Amino acid sequence: MKLLVDQNLPRRLSALLQVEGHDALHTEQEGVATAADPLILSWCCMRARLLVTASLPPIERVVLERGNALFSLTPGRPIRAELLPLGLIGPTADNAEPE
Repeated sequence: MKLLVDQNLPRRLSALLQVEGHDALHTEQEGVATAADPLILSWCCMRARLLVTASLPPIERVVLERGNALFSLTPGRPIRAELLPLGLIGPTADNAEPE
């Protein structure tokens, strides 16, 4: 699984994920730490990486607009959100509103 750890989480999280065998990068390593959230999401989609973040408002907007994000909530840990499927831009038959 390829991951990108967002700038609102510590760099050491990507290092810990790497120790556990995950392909994890941090936004600082990739030069996108100060990029706007939509750019970071696009960056992840183009590179087939899941975004690990604690930033709820931008993710909530994606869910409302596209309906294809998954949240992982664990007590004492940051919120994690993933766009599903990776690389998807815009609505699909799977998330279209019923007629």
